[in-house]
Amino acid sequence: MLTLRRLAPDDDAAVHRIFRATLGLGSPLPFEPVAFDLYSRLCLGWYLGPGRARARAVVAEDRVVGYVLVGADPRGQRRWTAPRAGAYAAAVTTASLTRPRHDPGLTFGRLRVRDGWVARNGPAPMPVHALMNLDPSVRITEAGRLMREHVDDVCWLLGAPGWYGEVNAPVGRRARALERVVG
Repeated sequence: MLTLRRLAPDDDAAVHRIFRATLGLGSPLPFEPVAFDLYSRLCLGWYLGPGRARARAVVAEDRVVGYVLVGADPRGQRRWTAPRAGAYAAAVTTASLTRPRHDPGLTFGRLRVRDGWVARNGPAPMPVHALMNLDPSVRITEAGRLMREHVDDVCWLLGAPGWYGEVNAPVGRRARALERVVG
């Protein structure tokens, strides 16, 4: 049976494990990304720190098998993220001076810096956003419903009109990727 509960401090390692294990379109990356620790902190740190109150763990048999991280403070998150994004961009730039141009770990880093720049300069489609991720063993289960309901509840409590999330998927397969995570 799957349940959703508040994210406890000792759940952080499980969140990082699932994040890393699913980074490559739901699977582990076949290479080592440049400055992965900085990237991981950039992606997850806000939700495991100042934004933790809205974070939830998906649990099966006392084991964290997924997470839903909800952001509802865009200004606070931007302030928190800015110096960390700069540190990550600097690390990727530094690595580009010593690593081969077509190194997959470096390419991954350059693309993430570009994605961050694009996201920073565009308006958010809704005031609330969610990052959801599941261990492959519990995909296409009631976990998706539990996570969606949590984000909907956050929106309701805040009086927000809706939320958005992003999914990484090959072109033409976004619907299947959404189904994989949220049912």
